[in-house]
Amino acid sequence: MKKLLATAAVAILCVAAPTSANEERDWRENECRFQGLTEERWSQREVVATIECAVARWPVPRGADGAVRTAACESGLRADALSPSGRYAGLFQHIRSAFPARSRHWNPGGWDKPLGSNPFNARANAVTSVRMAHAVGWGAWPHCGYV
Repeated sequence: MKKLLATAAVAILCVAAPTSANEERDWRENECRFQGLTEERWSQREVVATIECAVARWPVPRGADGAVRTAACESGLRADALSPSGRYAGLFQHIRSAFPARSRHWNPGGWDKPLGSNPFNARANAVTSVRMAHAVGWGAWPHCGYV
């Protein structure tokens, strides 16, 4: 029985893993995962692609351009941004202590890799922020002028 379960698990992993460039692109777009697999920092291109992917799934006021401009206003499109007080973190400068609950609440589920609760993870911060803006607008980011 254990051998059968192990074989089934390996088969599922093999089916789910992207095997071609097109499958890799489709997988990244389906999961909004654009960070380089071996890089430790997010490039601006990866950040923008992640935000655009999230907005394609959950439209927001002012579209992807407004979402990217809001992140640029908040953090300079830096996933590792931290406010001088240390209270706000990440792309969209969430309150650090509130981000774990926000990311759990706005987690879309059904993805092969959950969002996680680290505000410095660009994917988690972007998807959480876009889903919030999709539901209630940009009111949480009033000083950037995209309400």
